[in-house]
Amino acid sequence: MISGKKILILSDSVALARDTPETCSFENTWPYLLREKGYMVHQVSIGGATSTDLLNQINYHTGFNPDILILNVGIVDCAPRFMTKTELGIMKRIPFIGNKIIGLMNNNKVRQVRKISYVSIGQFEKNIRAIINYFKGIQILILGIVPATIEYEKLLPGITENINKYNKVLNNYGHFMPIDEIEQDALMSDHHHLNAKGQKYIFEVINNNVMKIMIK
Repeated sequence: MISGKKILILSDSVALARDTPETCSFENTWPYLLREKGYMVHQVSIGGATSTDLLNQINYHTGFNPDILILNVGIVDCAPRFMTKTELGIMKRIPFIGNKIIGLMNNNKVRQVRKISYVSIGQFEKNIRAIINYFKGIQILILGIVPATIEYEKLLPGITENINKYNKVLNNYGHFMPIDEIEQDALMSDHHHLNAKGQKYIFEVINNNVMKIMIK
């Protein structure tokens, strides 16, 4: 029986409703649509979360005892950065000087030279493996990172390559669900968050895959 299955969602902000840069209501999000389908959903979605952040939250949610885990993470991990999180933290402690330094470094030339991501690909793989090891014996579905548009690559050079690399890691674990066929008009103007059309597309991908694995 599909209806009533317990689903735990671990995700960044891609699964959340939002008002910027455009609006996507709570009722249009794919976790809400899964609830409407009859699944019992426990959603742990954190804006700006990396795989490290989600891993650190797991102990609070294993007691839900899900039948299915849906993991949706990676864009925050892999995006090219001009500073590490630690460096940014230091700059924020000295706001007068720090803000000037951030302003000088926040450009694509610095990103291309430094080649920094918040989570290295090696650490990303360790995190994904660790998350999965918490949930042995259940079905694990992993959403691919939303592919970069041409415009996104222009804004953030290197994002396409990074997304492809991190998606290859995700493809090695659980039941991987690529979303390469998502249409550009399913994305908001920031090129990685989903509008209502994108949320519905993700819901359909997930629902179809859940039905496939549960009837085996």
